[in-house]
Formats: sequence, C-alpha cells, structure tokens
Amino acid sequence: MSERALVRHDGSVSLTADSTCEPDSNGGQVKSVRGIGNVEPWDNVRGGDGISSATITSPRLLLEPKAADFPYYADSPPTISNAGWLLVLAGTVAGFAALVTPLPFEDGIPSGWLRAAAFVGLPLLALTMAAPGRWGAIFRRVGLRDVLLMFGFAILNIIVTMSVGARLVLTWAYVSTKSIWVSTGAHIINDWTLIGMTVFVAPLAAAV
Repeated sequence: MSERALVRHDGSVSLTADSTCEPDSNGGQVKSVRGIGNVEPWDNVRGGDGISSATITSPRLLLEPKAADFPYYADSPPTISNAGWLLVLAGTVAGFAALVTPLPFEDGIPSGWLRAAAFVGLPLLALTMAAPGRWGAIFRRVGLRDVLLMFGFAILNIIVTMSVGARLVLTWAYVSTKSIWVSTGAHIINDWTLIGMTVFVAPLAAAV
C-alpha cells in the first residue's frame, strides 16, 4: 500500500497519516518514515518551489504482490468522504437485502434475475455517487494474463475447498490483482465448476 507525501529541502515530509520522518544527511532526501515504511525513490527530484513528491510504501498484506495498490483509501485529498463510505456500505446492505429478503409472492426466474441485478447494481450505484468520475478504479483492463489468473485462482480454490473447506483463495484473487474482473471471473468459474461436479459427476460416481 502506498501514500503520497511532500518532501521539502529541509527533509520534512507532509503526510496524510500520523507519522514522523527520518531524513538522511544528504540535503533533504528522506530515507524512511516511522509508522509508514520506506520512501520510494530515496533520491527525490527537487522542484523549483523547494518541494518534491515521493511515494511512501507501507508493509503489504501477506501474499500481496508489489504491483497496483488498492484504490481510494490513500487518495489525497480523499476521493470518498466519510459520508460517501457510509453510502457505499448502505448500498451493499441494500443489495444483500434485495437478494435474500423473502417476497410476498412466489419467486420465479424474472424476480430471481432482478434480485441478482440489485445485489450487484445497488452497491455500484452507491459507489458512483460516492466517487463520481472515479468509481471505475476498481475495474481494470482484462488481458490474457488476467483470464489465466481467473482459472488459476478458481482451480486453487477448488483444491483448497475439497481439502479443508476454505474459500479464502477467492478473496486473494482481488487482494493480489486489485481487479474486480479477475475476482468475479474466479468466483464464477469456481462456483459453476463445483455445481457441475455436483450435478453431473456425483451421480456418475454413485452409480459406479
């Protein structure tokens, strides 16, 4: 995870986090920041106004590669306000409620599709309202590597599920790639493979 900072010639750093800096002795180059981590790059390019920009990296999550960072959380100024985050949470709760709340009439195929659409659409609608112009940051362009990762995470999760019953590998799909498409693809491949095994393979195994 990373965070932007303003590095002055005297070595001071303006941060959005509550941390202190450790400048080195070479005229304002910041070596590390207590509570945040190392500054990248260490040789900061000085600007004419006496201020330069540096990226401060904090320790990554376990198994999180040094690639793209999570969106929104470290923006300065913040992209999503506290009220915006509450709106996103409310949209998520509303989407889940639309999926699981019993209806006063028989639930059929049309209503089932509407439930599924609300489950996905309401949180996204809340995100577009909370982060206008930047809600698409959770989506990334899909390439061949991403498609291979979808299958890789799905296969690994099936192996883990059949071994110990945990689905945390599917969470790792997003933590590793920061792409909703990879995470969604891994979920779909995983779930439909397990459903297919249950519907088609299990009866064949029972008949043997």
